[in-house]
Amino acid sequence: MAGKYYVISDGYYREEYPMSTNLDVEKFYSCQRIEQNTTLYDLLGDNIADYLLETILPKENPESWESEFLEKVQMLMVFYVAKSLESFNGDRSNDNKVSSINSKIEFYKRRLRTYIEDSAELQVIKDDDTEPDRESYQGFPTYFYR
Repeated sequence: MAGKYYVISDGYYREEYPMSTNLDVEKFYSCQRIEQNTTLYDLLGDNIADYLLETILPKENPESWESEFLEKVQMLMVFYVAKSLESFNGDRSNDNKVSSINSKIEFYKRRLRTYIEDSAELQVIKDDDTEPDRESYQGFPTYFYR
């Protein structure tokens, strides 16, 4: 059975994100896992996300470009998890805080995409895999006839 690898830990999150001292660790790891298995694939595409989760994370000594890529992904994941935790906060969700987190996410997404485009190694891994085209997807409602 393969081990569970996380892009960030609760310790890393506490260091990088200003927060109250209380962190529900179970909720943190649930949100982190959801974001890791959905948002990263949506953002990076299947090839690069698989390489990150199956090759870079389990490696004892990653290459320098892999470490740099992982650092950029980790900074982005901090804000994705923060947004997710705020969204799952129930009735106390703060819209201003979520809006601020969204602007940080967009900043780090641009930096990550630029890094991927400038990295020859990641371009080889990316190959012909592109991000899913979410804009042209037409989610027509499903009608059930009686």
